[in-house]
Amino acid sequence: MSVATARAIPAIVRLLQRSRPKTIELPGVHQMIESYARASADTLRQLASLESTVAVESFEQGDVKSVLHRVPGTLLILSYVPYWNARIAVRLERNLLIRAIDAMYGGDPKRMRTRPPARALSPIERSLAMSIARGLVADLLIVLGESERSGPTEERLMEPTEQENVNNAKLEYATVALKLVEFGEQFTVAFPISALERLAEQIVTNDTQEQQVVDLDWTQQFKRNVERTTIELVAKIEGPRLFLSDIAALRPGSLIEFDREFIGNVTLVTAGQPVFKGRLGQSRGNFTVLLDHPLPPPRRNDDQT
Repeated sequence: MSVATARAIPAIVRLLQRSRPKTIELPGVHQMIESYARASADTLRQLASLESTVAVESFEQGDVKSVLHRVPGTLLILSYVPYWNARIAVRLERNLLIRAIDAMYGGDPKRMRTRPPARALSPIERSLAMSIARGLVADLLIVLGESERSGPTEERLMEPTEQENVNNAKLEYATVALKLVEFGEQFTVAFPISALERLAEQIVTNDTQEQQVVDLDWTQQFKRNVERTTIELVAKIEGPRLFLSDIAALRPGSLIEFDREFIGNVTLVTAGQPVFKGRLGQSRGNFTVLLDHPLPPPRRNDDQT
Protein backbone atom coordinates (compact mmCIF):
# COMPACT_ATOMS: atom_id res chain seq x y z
CA MET A 1 0.00 0.00 0.00
CA SER A 2 1.65 3.21 -1.17
CA VAL A 3 0.86 6.20 1.02
CA ALA A 4 2.78 8.89 -0.89
CA THR A 5 5.25 8.98 -3.75
CA ALA A 6 7.58 11.93 -4.30
CA ARG A 7 11.24 12.57 -5.01
CA ALA A 8 13.48 14.16 -2.43
CA ILE A 9 14.15 17.86 -2.92
CA PRO A 10 17.16 18.08 -5.29
CA ALA A 11 18.61 21.15 -3.53
CA ILE A 12 18.66 19.36 -0.18
CA VAL A 13 20.25 16.27 -1.70
CA ARG A 14 22.97 18.39 -3.28
CA LEU A 15 23.58 20.21 -0.01
CA LEU A 16 23.92 17.02 2.02
CA GLN A 17 26.15 15.38 -0.59
CA ARG A 18 28.36 18.43 -1.18
CA SER A 19 32.02 17.47 -1.10
CA ARG A 20 34.79 19.33 0.69
CA PRO A 21 35.98 22.33 -1.33
CA LYS A 22 39.29 22.24 -3.17
CA THR A 23 42.28 23.75 -1.48
CA ILE A 24 42.31 26.73 -3.85
CA GLU A 25 38.65 27.47 -2.94
CA LEU A 26 39.40 28.07 0.74
CA PRO A 27 39.05 31.73 1.80
CA GLY A 28 42.41 31.59 3.58
CA VAL A 29 44.15 30.57 0.35
CA HIS A 30 42.55 33.44 -1.57
CA GLN A 31 43.79 35.87 1.08
CA MET A 32 47.30 34.51 0.58
CA ILE A 33 47.06 35.00 -3.18
CA GLU A 34 45.80 38.58 -2.75
CA SER A 35 48.76 39.19 -0.43
CA TYR A 36 51.04 37.76 -3.11
CA ALA A 37 49.63 40.18 -5.70
CA ARG A 38 50.48 43.14 -3.47
CA ALA A 39 53.98 41.79 -2.84
CA SER A 40 54.59 41.31 -6.57
CA ALA A 41 53.64 44.93 -7.22
CA ASP A 42 56.39 46.01 -4.81
CA THR A 43 58.87 43.66 -6.52
CA LEU A 44 58.12 45.08 -9.97
CA ARG A 45 58.51 48.58 -8.58
CA GLN A 46 61.89 47.82 -7.03
CA LEU A 47 63.38 45.64 -9.78
CA ALA A 48 61.83 47.06 -12.92
CA SER A 49 60.73 50.63 -12.04
CA LEU A 50 57.15 49.75 -12.97
CA GLU A 51 54.58 51.64 -10.90
CA SER A 52 51.39 49.64 -11.25
CA THR A 53 48.60 47.98 -9.31
CA VAL A 54 48.69 44.19 -9.62
CA ALA A 55 45.31 42.43 -9.59
CA VAL A 56 44.48 38.73 -9.52
CA GLU A 57 42.89 37.78 -12.85
CA SER A 58 42.37 34.08 -12.16
CA PHE A 59 43.40 31.33 -9.77
CA GLU A 60 43.08 27.78 -11.06
CA GLN A 61 44.18 24.22 -10.44
CA GLY A 62 45.09 21.61 -13.03
CA ASP A 63 47.73 19.32 -14.45
CA VAL A 64 51.10 20.77 -15.37
CA LYS A 65 50.47 20.64 -19.12
CA SER A 66 47.31 22.73 -18.88
CA VAL A 67 48.82 25.41 -16.64
CA LEU A 68 52.15 25.71 -18.43
CA HIS A 69 50.91 25.62 -22.03
CA ARG A 70 52.79 27.75 -24.52
CA VAL A 71 51.48 31.31 -24.94
CA PRO A 72 52.67 33.28 -28.00
CA GLY A 73 55.00 36.19 -27.23
CA THR A 74 55.82 35.05 -23.70
CA LEU A 75 58.89 33.81 -21.85
CA LEU A 76 58.94 30.90 -19.43
CA ILE A 77 61.33 30.92 -16.47
CA LEU A 78 61.58 27.67 -14.48
CA SER A 79 63.01 27.41 -10.97
CA TYR A 80 63.53 23.98 -9.44
CA VAL A 81 62.70 23.62 -5.74
CA PRO A 82 64.47 20.57 -4.26
CA TYR A 83 62.27 20.47 -1.14
CA TRP A 84 59.17 20.09 -3.34
CA ASN A 85 60.91 18.06 -6.05
CA ALA A 86 59.04 20.27 -8.48
CA ARG A 87 59.35 23.54 -10.38
CA ILE A 88 57.90 27.01 -10.02
CA ALA A 89 57.10 28.48 -13.42
CA VAL A 90 56.90 32.19 -14.20
CA ARG A 91 55.53 33.24 -17.59
CA LEU A 92 56.16 36.86 -18.61
CA GLU A 93 54.82 38.82 -21.52
CA ARG A 94 57.67 40.31 -23.54
CA ASN A 95 55.90 43.67 -23.56
CA LEU A 96 56.42 43.81 -19.81
CA LEU A 97 60.20 43.62 -20.28
CA ILE A 98 60.18 46.38 -22.90
CA ARG A 99 58.13 48.67 -20.66
CA ALA A 100 60.42 47.92 -17.72
CA ILE A 101 63.61 48.73 -19.67
CA ASP A 102 62.03 51.94 -20.96
CA ALA A 103 61.13 52.94 -17.39
CA MET A 104 64.61 52.06 -16.07
CA TYR A 105 66.22 54.38 -18.62
CA GLY A 106 63.97 57.34 -17.89
CA GLY A 107 61.22 56.74 -20.45
CA ASP A 108 57.46 56.58 -20.01
CA PRO A 109 56.34 52.94 -20.05
CA LYS A 110 52.72 53.95 -20.64
CA ARG A 111 53.48 55.27 -24.13
CA MET A 112 54.36 51.95 -25.76
CA ARG A 113 51.64 51.19 -28.27
CA THR A 114 53.16 48.60 -30.62
CA ARG A 115 54.27 45.08 -29.84
CA PRO A 116 58.04 44.50 -29.84
CA PRO A 117 59.53 42.75 -32.88
CA ALA A 118 60.07 38.99 -32.73
CA ARG A 119 63.80 38.56 -32.14
CA ALA A 120 66.17 36.91 -29.71
CA LEU A 121 66.39 38.52 -26.30
CA SER A 122 69.23 40.92 -25.68
CA PRO A 123 71.54 40.23 -22.71
CA ILE A 124 69.91 43.02 -20.68
CA GLU A 125 66.44 41.63 -21.42
CA ARG A 126 67.46 38.13 -20.35
CA SER A 127 69.06 39.47 -17.18
CA LEU A 128 65.97 41.54 -16.32
CA ALA A 129 63.60 38.61 -17.01
CA MET A 130 65.60 36.37 -14.69
CA SER A 131 65.74 39.07 -12.03
CA ILE A 132 61.95 39.63 -12.13
CA ALA A 133 61.22 35.90 -12.04
CA ARG A 134 63.62 35.42 -9.13
CA GLY A 135 61.86 38.18 -7.18
CA LEU A 136 58.40 36.77 -7.92
CA VAL A 137 59.46 33.29 -6.82
CA ALA A 138 60.94 34.69 -3.61
CA ASP A 139 57.68 36.54 -2.87
CA LEU A 140 55.69 33.35 -3.42
CA LEU A 141 57.85 31.32 -1.06
CA ILE A 142 57.49 33.98 1.62
CA VAL A 143 53.69 34.03 1.27
CA LEU A 144 53.60 30.22 1.49
CA GLY A 145 55.85 30.27 4.54
CA GLU A 146 58.49 28.20 2.74
CA SER A 147 61.27 30.74 2.25
CA GLU A 148 63.61 29.22 4.85
CA ARG A 149 63.70 25.68 3.46
CA SER A 150 62.55 25.87 -0.16
CA GLY A 151 65.19 27.92 -1.94
CA PRO A 152 65.02 27.47 -5.73
CA THR A 153 67.88 26.16 -7.86
CA GLU A 154 68.49 25.44 -11.55
CA GLU A 155 66.86 28.61 -12.85
CA ARG A 156 66.32 28.50 -16.58
CA LEU A 157 64.83 30.96 -19.07
CA MET A 158 63.11 29.53 -22.15
CA GLU A 159 62.48 31.84 -25.10
CA PRO A 160 59.41 31.40 -27.34
CA THR A 161 61.48 29.58 -29.95
CA GLU A 162 62.78 26.96 -27.50
CA GLN A 163 61.13 23.60 -26.94
CA GLU A 164 59.42 23.47 -23.55
CA ASN A 165 59.95 20.21 -21.68
CA VAL A 166 58.61 20.18 -18.12
CA ASN A 167 59.01 17.09 -15.95
CA ASN A 168 56.43 15.85 -13.42
CA ALA A 169 53.78 15.70 -16.14
CA LYS A 170 51.22 14.15 -13.75
CA LEU A 171 51.76 16.70 -10.98
CA GLU A 172 48.88 19.05 -10.22
CA TYR A 173 49.67 22.75 -10.23
CA ALA A 174 48.01 25.91 -8.95
CA THR A 175 48.21 28.84 -11.35
CA VAL A 176 47.66 32.49 -10.52
CA ALA A 177 47.33 34.95 -13.40
CA LEU A 178 48.18 38.53 -12.37
CA LYS A 179 47.57 41.71 -14.35
CA LEU A 180 49.30 45.07 -14.29
CA VAL A 181 46.18 47.21 -14.24
CA GLU A 182 47.72 50.41 -15.64
CA PHE A 183 49.52 48.64 -18.52
CA GLY A 184 47.32 45.65 -19.34
CA GLU A 185 50.18 43.13 -19.37
CA GLN A 186 49.88 39.83 -17.57
CA PHE A 187 52.28 37.45 -15.92
CA THR A 188 51.54 33.99 -14.60
CA VAL A 189 53.04 32.06 -11.72
CA ALA A 190 52.46 28.31 -11.38
CA PHE A 191 53.50 26.11 -8.48
CA PRO A 192 52.67 22.58 -7.26
CA ILE A 193 49.37 22.32 -5.40
CA SER A 194 51.15 20.20 -2.78
CA ALA A 195 52.75 23.42 -1.50
CA LEU A 196 49.26 24.62 -0.48
CA GLU A 197 48.12 21.24 0.79
CA ARG A 198 50.95 21.29 3.32
CA LEU A 199 49.21 24.32 4.81
CA ALA A 200 45.69 22.92 4.41
CA GLU A 201 45.14 21.99 8.08
CA GLN A 202 46.22 25.42 9.29
CA ILE A 203 44.21 27.18 6.59
CA VAL A 204 41.03 25.18 7.31
CA THR A 205 41.37 25.89 11.05
CA ASN A 206 41.71 29.63 10.44
CA ASP A 207 38.79 29.68 8.00
CA THR A 208 36.60 27.79 10.49
CA GLN A 209 37.46 30.20 13.29
CA GLU A 210 36.63 33.15 11.05
CA GLN A 211 33.23 31.70 10.07
CA GLN A 212 31.73 30.82 13.43
CA VAL A 213 28.82 33.24 12.95
CA VAL A 214 25.53 31.30 12.96
CA ASP A 215 23.11 32.25 10.18
CA LEU A 216 19.71 31.71 11.84
CA ASP A 217 17.77 32.38 8.63
CA TRP A 218 19.79 29.73 6.78
CA THR A 219 19.30 27.27 9.67
CA GLN A 220 15.54 27.76 9.76
CA GLN A 221 15.27 27.51 5.98
CA PHE A 222 17.29 24.30 6.02
CA LYS A 223 15.04 22.86 8.77
CA ARG A 224 11.89 23.74 6.83
CA ASN A 225 13.24 22.18 3.65
CA VAL A 226 14.16 18.97 5.41
CA GLU A 227 10.83 18.75 7.25
CA ARG A 228 8.91 19.28 4.00
CA THR A 229 10.75 16.55 2.15
CA THR A 230 8.35 13.74 1.21
CA ILE A 231 9.23 10.06 1.13
CA GLU A 232 7.48 6.90 0.01
CA LEU A 233 5.93 4.69 2.72
CA VAL A 234 4.95 1.12 1.91
CA ALA A 235 2.82 -0.99 4.29
CA LYS A 236 3.70 -4.66 4.09
CA ILE A 237 1.43 -7.40 5.48
CA GLU A 238 2.50 -11.00 5.75
CA GLY A 239 -0.09 -13.00 3.83
CA PRO A 240 -1.32 -16.59 4.23
CA ARG A 241 0.69 -19.45 2.81
CA LEU A 242 -0.83 -20.77 -0.47
CA PHE A 243 -0.11 -23.75 -2.62
CA LEU A 244 1.56 -22.96 -5.91
CA SER A 245 -1.50 -24.40 -7.70
CA ASP A 246 -3.72 -21.91 -5.79
CA ILE A 247 -1.48 -19.00 -6.84
CA ALA A 248 -1.55 -20.19 -10.48
CA ALA A 249 -5.33 -20.17 -10.33
CA LEU A 250 -5.55 -16.52 -9.22
CA ARG A 251 -7.33 -14.17 -11.63
CA PRO A 252 -8.37 -10.49 -11.49
CA GLY A 253 -11.24 -10.36 -9.02
CA SER A 254 -10.02 -13.33 -6.94
CA LEU A 255 -10.17 -12.87 -3.17
CA ILE A 256 -7.45 -13.77 -0.66
CA GLU A 257 -8.54 -13.97 2.97
CA PHE A 258 -6.25 -12.57 5.66
CA ASP A 259 -6.71 -13.80 9.21
CA ARG A 260 -6.77 -11.22 11.99
CA GLU A 261 -3.31 -12.31 13.11
CA PHE A 262 -1.91 -11.17 9.77
CA ILE A 263 -3.50 -7.72 9.64
CA GLY A 264 -2.28 -7.15 13.18
CA ASN A 265 1.31 -7.39 11.97
CA VAL A 266 2.03 -4.55 9.50
CA THR A 267 5.51 -3.26 8.68
CA LEU A 268 6.03 0.25 7.31
CA VAL A 269 8.97 0.41 4.92
CA THR A 270 10.75 3.37 3.29
CA ALA A 271 13.66 3.17 0.84
CA GLY A 272 13.78 -0.59 1.45
CA GLN A 273 14.32 -0.14 5.21
CA PRO A 274 11.68 -1.14 7.82
CA VAL A 275 10.88 1.77 10.13
CA PHE A 276 7.70 0.92 12.14
CA LYS A 277 5.57 -2.00 13.25
CA GLY A 278 1.82 -1.49 13.37
CA ARG A 279 -1.71 -2.83 12.92
CA LEU A 280 -4.09 -2.42 10.02
CA GLY A 281 -7.44 -0.81 10.77
CA GLN A 282 -10.17 1.47 9.39
CA SER A 283 -11.26 5.05 10.05
CA ARG A 284 -14.03 6.92 8.26
CA GLY A 285 -14.00 4.43 5.45
CA ASN A 286 -10.22 4.56 4.93
CA PHE A 287 -7.60 1.98 5.72
CA THR A 288 -5.26 3.05 8.51
CA VAL A 289 -2.10 1.79 10.16
CA LEU A 290 -1.85 2.17 13.93
CA LEU A 291 1.83 2.49 14.82
CA ASP A 292 2.99 0.24 17.66
CA HIS A 293 6.74 0.81 17.90
CA PRO A 294 9.69 1.93 15.78
CA LEU A 295 12.14 -0.60 14.36
CA PRO A 296 15.90 -0.27 14.82
CA PRO A 297 18.01 0.12 11.68
CA PRO A 298 19.29 -3.17 10.28
CA ARG A 299 22.76 -4.17 11.40
CA ARG A 300 25.46 -3.98 8.76
CA ASN A 301 28.17 -6.57 8.35
CA ASP A 302 31.70 -5.36 9.09
CA ASP A 303 32.81 -6.25 5.56
CA GLN A 304 29.87 -4.46 3.94
CA THR A 305 30.86 -1.38 1.95
